[in-house]
Amino acid sequence: MHHTPILLIVHKLYSNQLHAWVNQHACLPACLLKTLYAKDWGSVGHHEHAHLPVLLESLHEQLQGVDRQAFCQQPLWQQMPVETTPLSRLQLHPLVAELNKAYGTGLLTRFCAVLVDMVNHLKRLQAPVLSVSGYKAGSVSLAAVPAARGLLIHHLELQHGLVYDYQVIAPTEWNFHPKGVLVASLKKFISCKCR
Repeated sequence: MHHTPILLIVHKLYSNQLHAWVNQHACLPACLLKTLYAKDWGSVGHHEHAHLPVLLESLHEQLQGVDRQAFCQQPLWQQMPVETTPLSRLQLHPLVAELNKAYGTGLLTRFCAVLVDMVNHLKRLQAPVLSVSGYKAGSVSLAAVPAARGLLIHHLELQHGLVYDYQVIAPTEWNFHPKGVLVASLKKFISCKCR
């Protein structure tokens, strides 16, 4: 991890310090950020999208009486597509929140959220602690684990001590939903005149 010390610094920066950090370093993240600043692409791809909350009890209620396989392929939260990304997890982080205010959810904010998320993962490797949320109602259990791409959710139903039903709701299905954040951001990106 040649750039680990540099990345650890990014975690502590505020948006007014980020530009100076970018100009002082030649690592790959700094080079990408320089390009985003130079081409004024910070807000490219901005799209307002709701973030998936970690409310397993509400998700359990939502999964009752629906085709769970279809739901897992194109999940909706309260009838709307939502995103579960590093930006979702880190929207309250000082750097990410400042960038979101200045650039919206465009490329700069999303890339910095990924950088901060990588730093958080590196720190967790030093003292590993698995962060799992769980919910149990009768024979049905749900578990949510933060993964690099977003929240990974497992749904399990037991009958007579055996697995009767099991689904995984992966971050990809939330984020790549046909009406979701990726599609909306790409439409914005295609409509801008980025060169």
